[in-house]
Amino acid sequence: MADFTSMVSRVQSLVGNHSLATSAVVGGFVNSRHRNLLESYDWSRRKRDILISTAVDKTAGTVTVTNASSTLTGSSTAWAATDVDRSLKLGTNSYSIWTVNAYTSATSITLGDRNGNVVTYPGDTAAAQAYTMFTQFYELGAGIEQIVNIKYKGEIREVSEEFLDNMDPGRQGTGDPRFFARSARKMTGANDIVRIELYPRLTEAVAINVKVELGHTTLSGTSNPIVPSGPCEWFAAVDTCFFLKAKTKDDTWLSLADKYSAEGERSREFELGQDAKKFGVQQQVRDSAGDINPGLTDLGLDHDFGL
Repeated sequence: MADFTSMVSRVQSLVGNHSLATSAVVGGFVNSRHRNLLESYDWSRRKRDILISTAVDKTAGTVTVTNASSTLTGSSTAWAATDVDRSLKLGTNSYSIWTVNAYTSATSITLGDRNGNVVTYPGDTAAAQAYTMFTQFYELGAGIEQIVNIKYKGEIREVSEEFLDNMDPGRQGTGDPRFFARSARKMTGANDIVRIELYPRLTEAVAINVKVELGHTTLSGTSNPIVPSGPCEWFAAVDTCFFLKAKTKDDTWLSLADKYSAEGERSREFELGQDAKKFGVQQQVRDSAGDINPGLTDLGLDHDFGL
């Protein structure tokens, strides 16, 4: 299957490498058609298995909190850069949940909120406070359209984040997760990261299986499409022909668009058929002549079907 750059080059060649059919113009049509084809059909390539690796809580050492300060100072703590974005409960307050906004050292971090903002501690200054640092949100990655299911010792049921907030606002429950909730997506540049919360939270490191379906993400460079490249190329060529007709006023492009549209239809049906053969539900074995007992066919000579 061709990558994005190869797809653009292919479409450009289909329109004779016309100077108006720039990489930017054709690339836009390729991405548009990829999105449309992806959302219109149940391609097997959309399906992915993701493993979430849960993280153990950190409670070693104590912390000093300072009124109106965003810095949290630890004693005998072992904080790390990977703790950024983890959740944090301080002292005896079991309801307020903070976020690690930034890491400075194994004994110094910056407090934040869920939205990535730095916040200051509103309570009284206090030393030698107990704390619990835990992972509340797990990132599944970008380009995920749907969560099909999540399993760990059985299926984990989806609920709303509001349901978890009402049931356990301080997230004190621990154990094998029975529920998951979709959390606010995390925007990182052009990426839209899907996040989930598991409840109760696990306090040991295990792997949890998540089945998802991918959505369209903007293709560029050497990135590969989810939809087979053939239909994308033909239909993007159709769009390019219409674009060139609008620019040049030459009706020749319309007849070429009709031919490429027919090729696109054939390519799409072929790829859907191939996709079903390779990844669809396996059909029962039948004799090509009709509903004949397989034991009476040539296939039955080599396989013990019985009569």
